[in-house]
Amino acid sequence: MFKVTRYCVLPYAMQDGRLVRGDAMQFYTKEEALREAARRRRRAPKVEVYEVTGWPVQDLWDRPVRLG
Repeated sequence: MFKVTRYCVLPYAMQDGRLVRGDAMQFYTKEEALREAARRRRRAPKVEVYEVTGWPVQDLWDRPVRLG
C-alpha cells in the first residue's frame, strides 16, 4: 500500500448572481496546481487550491488542506 499527495484546483463561476463550483482538476505537484490556479484566477471569480493525501488504491483520503 502506498500513500500519495495530490493537489487540486477548484474553480468557481458566477451563475444567476451566485458562485457555482466547477470541476476539480488534479495535479501531481504543488507548483503545477498553483500555476494553473493563477491562470484560472484571470477569468474565474474564485479559485481554491487543496492538498490531499491518501491511499488511492483503497480510495481512502485524509481531509483536504486548503493552500489558497
